[in-house]
Amino acid sequence: NFYRIKQTDCDLSFTFSKFKNIFIDRGKVFTNALFPNPASNRLTILEPREELIDFKIYNHTGLEVTSKVTLHIQSGSSTYMNVSKLVDGQYFIQTKNKTLKFMKVAE
Repeated sequence: NFYRIKQTDCDLSFTFSKFKNIFIDRGKVFTNALFPNPASNRLTILEPREELIDFKIYNHTGLEVTSKVTLHIQSGSSTYMNVSKLVDGQYFIQTKNKTLKFMKVAE
């Protein structure tokens, strides 16, 4: 899929970004490993910790937003992310072997 962003200024003039090619393998997008989904603040992840060693989060335009979330690994098998700093929308978590999809919504 090809995407580009249209930016409109206050004076109604606009510019377009360059086209960006985004590929998401629909066969590897999962939603049942996350809850609650949609999430407003805390997103629990039901994945082995090894999957999350080197994860990245992308918004629906393909922009990486990993730095806006905090991963919390607790004792046992509980892992969660604080997603409160993300704007509302659709996100993809790229783990070691798969892509997880979730929605961020306001409280």
